[in-house]
Amino acid sequence: MRKSSLVILCLLATTFTRAQPTQPTTQPARAYARYVPEAFDDVAWENDRIAFRVYGPALVCEQPTGSGIDVWVKSTRKLVIDRWYKADNYAVDHGEGLDFYSVNVGRGCGGLGIWNGKSLDVSGVWKTYKIVESGPNRAVIELTYTPWECAGRKVSERRRITLEAGSNLNRIESTLDSDPSGELTVGIGLNRRNGDGGQAILDKNKGIVCYWQPPEGVNGSIACGILIDPTSVVRLTKTDAHYLALIHVTPGKSFVYYAGAGWSKSGDFPNPGAWEKYLREYATNFEVK
Repeated sequence: MRKSSLVILCLLATTFTRAQPTQPTTQPARAYARYVPEAFDDVAWENDRIAFRVYGPALVCEQPTGSGIDVWVKSTRKLVIDRWYKADNYAVDHGEGLDFYSVNVGRGCGGLGIWNGKSLDVSGVWKTYKIVESGPNRAVIELTYTPWECAGRKVSERRRITLEAGSNLNRIESTLDSDPSGELTVGIGLNRRNGDGGQAILDKNKGIVCYWQPPEGVNGSIACGILIDPTSVVRLTKTDAHYLALIHVTPGKSFVYYAGAGWSKSGDFPNPGAWEKYLREYATNFEVK
């Protein structure tokens, strides 16, 4: 079957919500979000520090993927999403940053799954999306996911992601529904690089998962982190594929955590200590509510 036909079939079962126009402003935009149909249904968002995306239904026709969160690192305060997609060469740093983060079917930078005692049972790509806000100082998106199997039960997710200008971390509010009802153990993850060699700090008392990836040649290192209410943490752990924060979740009741990334060549985080300091200072100021 031709590629164009496969993409059309994937789109038939997908619901899209178009962005609402933003109010005119004289201030330069510092945050932005958009649906990217020309890039296999990506939903992408950014601010003046960092950029992220999640994969969409059309990509499933091309390669295995899932609901993990991808990272685009930046060394510019300008918004880049539209230009990078148009140039279609964002795996190379042309002086503003690049995409060299690896997600595949993992959780990427802050995706989640249901912990079955040994590993994560995870959803596929998003089913519906909505661009709630696209600048000038905040990007907000909402995603839903088709129910997936977890130890004999069906679980679905509604997720709201907010990225404020000036922040490297997304505020992620998730609500899980389950049939049958009953408490779930959720794993919020950061992908580990193959062979690792990076530096990780798992601080249960502060609810911090801090990971500095090993350098990748001239591209440097990506830093990732999760902040979660420490009173909700069951365990912080690692598997072959992820660093994980395991928490108990009540179906139908939303929970909040923060997850995001930085880059050794951004000018903000020259070393692992700088990234850890950023997360610890952020953790003292944010409220999980």
